[in-house]
Amino acid sequence: MSWLSKVSDIAGAAENLLNKLDEKTGDAIQQARDTNKPRTRQGSTASIPATVISMPEHVITEDFGRPAPSIPSRAQSDYTGAGWRGRGFEQSSSSQQPGGGAAASESWTMVLNSKEVKSAQREDDMRSVGGRSVASMRTTSEFAGTDSSPNFKSQLFVKDSQISVLKTKLAESERKLEKRSQDYYEMKAEKEMLEKRVENQKVSSQEMDSLQELKLARQKAQDQKDKAVEECNLHKRKIVGLEEEIRAMVEQLRLAKFNLNENKKEFDEYKNKAQKILTAKEKLVESLKSEQGIGSSDRPVHLLQAEVEEIRVERDLTKADLESAQLQVYTLRSDMEELEAHIRIYEDISLASENLAILLASGYMGIYQGHLDMGVPYQGIRES
Repeated sequence: MSWLSKVSDIAGAAENLLNKLDEKTGDAIQQARDTNKPRTRQGSTASIPATVISMPEHVITEDFGRPAPSIPSRAQSDYTGAGWRGRGFEQSSSSQQPGGGAAASESWTMVLNSKEVKSAQREDDMRSVGGRSVASMRTTSEFAGTDSSPNFKSQLFVKDSQISVLKTKLAESERKLEKRSQDYYEMKAEKEMLEKRVENQKVSSQEMDSLQELKLARQKAQDQKDKAVEECNLHKRKIVGLEEEIRAMVEQLRLAKFNLNENKKEFDEYKNKAQKILTAKEKLVESLKSEQGIGSSDRPVHLLQAEVEEIRVERDLTKADLESAQLQVYTLRSDMEELEAHIRIYEDISLASENLAILLASGYMGIYQGHLDMGVPYQGIRES
């Protein structure tokens, strides 16, 4: 994040500035002590070790983050101890060896410029900076109260004020960083909550899509069912009409059979009558023949011809009646055959209608099974 990098850059710049301030402060202290070196008697440098440990008279520290170490480092002890011992030697031997100042000054310069002192000072500075604590040390002069430089003190005060300002800025930056971190974690938690909500919405949208698909499938099945019901009702009406026609044809067939039976009876009656007429004619002919043989001169010929002609006319009439009766029988028989053919056709149609109804019923079963497979409840067939 950009604000975290900015805060980190500010903290790094503050640490670099504090390191530079510590280095400048150490250089200024060393220069001040170099200018105020004591004069000792000649030959006393051999008896003073380079690592004499002595506590300073007064040390003022300003902590930042955590307290500075209470025990001074070896470099500071060497430095201040050498100054303290040097001042004692100066007080005790200034009257005895006034000419030994040059050798002592060279010895103290070598001690202060040694690698041990510089490395110890650098190590102490790095330790104070690594723990986020900056110790600005102000030591009072071990030599004399009037030996301190006012310019050096003012520089120390300025550096202390700068350090306090930097500490304030760094504390404010840390507070901002903490606040930003808290905001970051809150935003992260809110982001996770929003992601969970989005996931739940995705799941609910998928469920709604599947439900919508099921509704569409149900609507399609319902439309197919309504269409099939309409077709079934139409076929039912056709079947009812065909049944009525079949009943009418059956009635016509029954009537035709009745007429046929009546015509048969009449034909039989006519046949019997014709047979009787023929029998009577034969009897008459025989009687005439017998009469002609016995006494043909007694009866007139024209009477006999009239009787014969009358018998011939009756015969012709009887023959015509028989022919008309046979024609009616043939007509009724053809009507019966035609009606039977129509009845067979209508029976085939009714059978086909029944098969169609069975197929429609099986289609409803398929639709019902499809509803069961899709998980949609089946509403049944609505009566039209």
